[in-house]
Amino acid sequence: MPEHELTRRAMYDLVWSQPMTKVAEGLGISDVALKKICDRHRVPTPERGYWAKKAAGKPTKQVPFHGTADPQHEHISIHGSQQNLAREVKEVLDQERQRRKALPKGPPAPVVAEPTTRSTSIAATAKALRSAKPDRDNVVRASGPGRCGIEVSVASAERVISILDALARALEVRGLSIESPGSHMRIAVAPDDLTCGADRKAPAHSNH
Repeated sequence: MPEHELTRRAMYDLVWSQPMTKVAEGLGISDVALKKICDRHRVPTPERGYWAKKAAGKPTKQVPFHGTADPQHEHISIHGSQQNLAREVKEVLDQERQRRKALPKGPPAPVVAEPTTRSTSIAATAKALRSAKPDRDNVVRASGPGRCGIEVSVASAERVISILDALARALEVRGLSIESPGSHMRIAVAPDDLTCGADRKAPAHSNH
């Protein structure tokens, strides 16, 4: 089977331009395989029922494209059939081939290291959010021992990690720290303490 090569951005444009069943058919793979590829490369996909709502003129929400710290996520290779490619898919693949031809020849670009967190108290939370598989609402979670029990949209994960890291470092300067029992964050200043965590009945998602 031929190999189709795309960037995350090109894949994002494809899956938000038409139903994933049609995109998958054009790439010569199943829609289940396409969804797994998108999840693996952290490419947001439309929620179930998105295209039906759009066709009916109902309000729909498109998840914004977001960057990723892992360069391995940026390049997508798909082995599928090349028979009867849909016009939209063929155009994107042609554009990708032209883009790669235009790239300057030379040594490979250096690998960009994953952003680091300077505070050890939220390191486990940061690692969990960066490695978590988004659910169908594109939400990732960090729960369990040493994690803050936070739920956030995948597009906002890096921003939330930066905020938590800055907060933790500011507290450390004052001799305090963030405790993470696994379902919430706790900051104690005797005799008081502040506890923050997701409401299990109504999860608090950050969409900024």
